[in-house]
Amino acid sequence: MEPGEDKNCERCMSSSRKLLYRDLQNVFSCGECGYIFVDNRSVSDKAGLNDKFYPRPSQSAATGYKGYLKDEANIKLTFASRFRQFIEPLGTPAKRILDIGCGAGFFLDIAKLYGWDAEGIEPCDIPPAKGHKVFKGSLKDFCRTARAEYDVLTMWDFLECTDSVREDLFYANHLIKKDGYLLFTSPAPDSPLRYLLGSDWSGFKKFSCRRYFRPDDLRTLLEDYGFFIEKALYAGKYISFGKLNVYLNSFDIRLVVAKKRCDVS
Repeated sequence: MEPGEDKNCERCMSSSRKLLYRDLQNVFSCGECGYIFVDNRSVSDKAGLNDKFYPRPSQSAATGYKGYLKDEANIKLTFASRFRQFIEPLGTPAKRILDIGCGAGFFLDIAKLYGWDAEGIEPCDIPPAKGHKVFKGSLKDFCRTARAEYDVLTMWDFLECTDSVREDLFYANHLIKKDGYLLFTSPAPDSPLRYLLGSDWSGFKKFSCRRYFRPDDLRTLLEDYGFFIEKALYAGKYISFGKLNVYLNSFDIRLVVAKKRCDVS
C-alpha cells in the first residue's frame, strides 16, 4: 500500500466516529472498526512539535516529556533493559540500528555500549545527540537518500505521535533489511489501567499522542506494510523513588517486536 494523506479513520478510512471522552482534548473511536484517535491536532508546526514532545520547564508534564534531560539515568536504564531482553537475542549479524525520534541520543548511547552501529532521526530542535550520526528531519526526507541497510529500526513512543502512521510504516519497511526487525512502544488503550481510569488515563492526557493502538489495530497496520508481529507484551520503565531507580510496570505500555516479511523488499 502506498503512503498518502490519512483522512478520517487511519485504519479503515471510515468517516463514522463516536465520542469516547470530552476533556482537554476529544477522544473518538471509529464507528466501523473501533480505532481510537484524537481529533483535529497537528504536530506539523515546528515550535509546537518541540513543545509537545519536550516541553519547557514552565509547561505541564501532560504536554509531553517534562524533565526529559534530567531523567537521563532512568531512560538509559530502561533502554538497557530493553536492549538485553529484546534486541540482543535477535542475533542479527551486522548490528546496524536506526532509532526514529532519537531525542538527545540516550538509546543510541546504549546501542553503542552493546557494540552496535547506531544512527538516529530526530524531527525536533532539541540539543543534539553528541557523538552520534543523527539526521535532523522527517523519516520521509531521510528515505530520499537512504537504502534498506538496517537490521533493526526502533520507534520508542513515536508511532502514536507521528503525523501519518501509515506513511512512516511504509518508509520504515523501506529502510529495514529483509528479515530485519521493527521494535516500538505505544500506549495500550485496551489495558486494565485505561478502563479503570477512563478519561483520566495518562495516555489520554499527553497532547503529543494522536492515536491509540489495540492489538488488532497493530496487526492490521503492520501487515499492510509488510511486517508480522513476533512478540507483543506490556513493558515497564525505570522511575526515581527517593534515591533509588526502580523498575515499574503499570501494564499500559505495549512493546512490539515485528519482523519484516521475507517476500517484501
